[in-house]
Amino acid sequence: MKLGLVGEKLGHSYSAVIHTQFNLLTGLEGSYDLLEIPLEADFRGEILKLADKGFDGVNVTIPYKIKALEISDTCSMEARNIGAANTLLFNKGKIHAANTDYFGFRASLEAGGIEVTGHSFVVLGSGGSSRSVTAVLEDCGASGIQIASRKKRGGRFISYEDIQEGFGLVNTTPVGMYPDLNGCPVNDGIVEKFNAAVDLIYNPAYTKFLKKADSLGLKTANGLFMLVAQAVKAQEIWRKRSYENDLIISIYNILKTRNTRFILTGMSGCGKTTLGMKAASETGLEFIDIDDEIERKYGRISEIFREHGEQVFREYETRELEKACSRNNVVISTGGGILGIKRNQDIITNSIVIYISRPLSEIKKTMDDSNRPMIRNKPGMIERLYNSRKCDYERTMNHKLLNIGSVDQAVGELVKIIQGEISR
Repeated sequence: MKLGLVGEKLGHSYSAVIHTQFNLLTGLEGSYDLLEIPLEADFRGEILKLADKGFDGVNVTIPYKIKALEISDTCSMEARNIGAANTLLFNKGKIHAANTDYFGFRASLEAGGIEVTGHSFVVLGSGGSSRSVTAVLEDCGASGIQIASRKKRGGRFISYEDIQEGFGLVNTTPVGMYPDLNGCPVNDGIVEKFNAAVDLIYNPAYTKFLKKADSLGLKTANGLFMLVAQAVKAQEIWRKRSYENDLIISIYNILKTRNTRFILTGMSGCGKTTLGMKAASETGLEFIDIDDEIERKYGRISEIFREHGEQVFREYETRELEKACSRNNVVISTGGGILGIKRNQDIITNSIVIYISRPLSEIKKTMDDSNRPMIRNKPGMIERLYNSRKCDYERTMNHKLLNIGSVDQAVGELVKIIQGEISR
């Protein structure tokens, strides 16, 4: 079966991975391609071309879900009621549209233990995904639903400035999706007015929006379970058969392990290697030190700097980070300056990033700068690096661990963070 995903920009997508896992677990054959369609293109014409090329069907994502319904010849009840479609089936020159986002979102709420009945919700965004979310909330008995939109007003549509308190806050916008890692659809003052937060984004697994909600003690859920559930539902439509819920859970658990990479960041001398090695041992995870990998393959770091310069060292560093991040169930200790390269920030997007923070005064007490070419014989450099790098550490972190007590105490805190993420 020849399938795919159509959208404007698909570099962030996990869909191909999900459908590959579906084929592996079911023993079925099929391909799944990522098919970008530019905004200026004739959408219906491009879809018909895919049918002519032998595609059996496609999923549809941002920003074409409403158009997908408009170009269809027939549609499911859910797609008609919602006014948007994310799944197309090609059959004898006709296009059938369905909406599996409805099923996926409902399944994700149940999996996340987020109660809807009798509770009020605010949905952020008014696009195709918002319509699916709203339909689920209505059918599950939400006591009130408002939709925050930058364009629409009247009825249940409100401006972002008019958001009041409620039980659940659901983000259906792409704000915060890779590569916009610093984006957040609302400010912190709004998030703290709610008890639960759901983000349909799945890359990164924990957006800035969910990080804030987590820090405030809200119940949270990201878009990964929804993505898997809607994908299996789409396969049911294409293959005209049903699958057990256990298949959804199995695929979800496989993808979830992609997020069992723990990246330790922070200044040289903050304790990343010591804490990481001990915490990895206690949690049964592999431990990788990026600097050690560089020295094992390319020679001493001080010699790399002296003979080839910092640029070559950074290239080696990125290369080893990419290799390390291809593994799961691992704790990775990074160099102090690794986040100064944008590519490295992108590489760690789907990992759990833990910033090991230590006061500069404590770092200076124990640091031997003889093997640290960035600061050796450079008065004041460590202070400048500490201040300039702090922003990157905090901006990319999922957790912050303040290392000011004993080693055992800090290791205990790190183990607690790791075990908490694994048990999510």
